[in-house]
Amino acid sequence: MRANRWSPLVALWGVALVGVGACGHAPDGQPERAAPEAAHAGHEGHPRFDDPAAWAKRWEGPERDATQKPADVVAYCDIGPGMTVVDLGTGTGYFVPHLSRAVGPEGLVIALDIEPTMVDWVKARIEKEQLGNASARLVRAADPDLVSDSVDRILI
Repeated sequence: MRANRWSPLVALWGVALVGVGACGHAPDGQPERAAPEAAHAGHEGHPRFDDPAAWAKRWEGPERDATQKPADVVAYCDIGPGMTVVDLGTGTGYFVPHLSRAVGPEGLVIALDIEPTMVDWVKARIEKEQLGNASARLVRAADPDLVSDSVDRILI
């Protein structure tokens, strides 16, 4: 059953807090973005994401697992087998494996981001971790290009 037009939008304060904190400054050695690309219209001044490995080191690991409790997030969002779930602003794809396990082989995880380097990183992660029910794609900041009523949950 697909959700109505408003219900798929699920914003979790912990996920949002990490996203806001991450936009505060670039990791060591990464300059701030000087000239945003077309996909970033209206998002001038956010950190560069040229080195996904540096961001993965910063954003992933046992500390994040302990504070964000991904299994609890999946349970709270009531994500289950056969669902289609979007990870909007996927970054390094931290939640993708957790979502993939939750939706199972009949479900689908769609990882979306405006950063080409992050999308490439997540595609490689999906292949490496053999997540056959997940995909990643580049979207514009103002339009995630989702068909109305096509997903069950959106994780932001």
